[in-house]
Amino acid sequence: MLIILQGFKKSFYMERHLDSPIIMQLCHNESLLEKLTEYLGENLVLWRSELWVNYPSQQLIPLWHQDSYPKLLKGNGKTIHAYIALTEVNEYNGFEYIPHNDSQNCQIKMTDPFSGNHFFDIPHEIEKKAIPVVLKPGEFVLFTDNLIHRSIRNQSGKLRLSLTLRLTQLGVEILPGYTSNEHKPIILQSQKK
Repeated sequence: MLIILQGFKKSFYMERHLDSPIIMQLCHNESLLEKLTEYLGENLVLWRSELWVNYPSQQLIPLWHQDSYPKLLKGNGKTIHAYIALTEVNEYNGFEYIPHNDSQNCQIKMTDPFSGNHFFDIPHEIEKKAIPVVLKPGEFVLFTDNLIHRSIRNQSGKLRLSLTLRLTQLGVEILPGYTSNEHKPIILQSQKK
C-alpha cells in the first residue's frame, strides 16, 4: 500500500550507493567514525546507504515511522543510522521527530511488510511537540530504531539532499531483499590509533 501511495504521489526518492567513491569518502569522516565507534565498537559494518532527495513542495515518507529492519538483519547486535546533511536541512525541508518521553504514548497503526518499519498514529497534542532537525551541510545526527519521525513537506524552495548510512556490528547477518542494488557489506575502521 505504501509503495502504491508513493508512486501515486511521486514522493519517494531513495537510491543506494555503497559502491560510490564520494559516498565512501563521507563514510570515512573521522568525526563520524568516532561517534559510531562509541556506540557500536570497532569494525563497523556499513550494510546499506540511502541517498534521499526531497524536492520543493514534496515530501518523502509523510507518515510517522521508525527505521527498523527486522526482516533484513539476523542475529544479536546493535544497529544505528547516521543521517548526513548534504545540503542545508531545516524546519522547512528536513524531518522532525517525537521526543522520547512522548513516543511511548504512540500506537502502531501498521507495519511495512517489506522493511518491518512501524507506522504510528500520533495524537495531535504529541504531534505539536515534534522537534525539527536542523543541520548545515556536512553535519550529521545518529539515531536508533527507537526514533519516531517523518519527513517535512519541502517548503524551502530548494532541493534537499541527505545521506542515511545503516550500520551494525560484526556478527549480524544481512539478509537479501528490499534493495535495488545488492552490495556486500563494508567494514569501516577509524584511522586514529
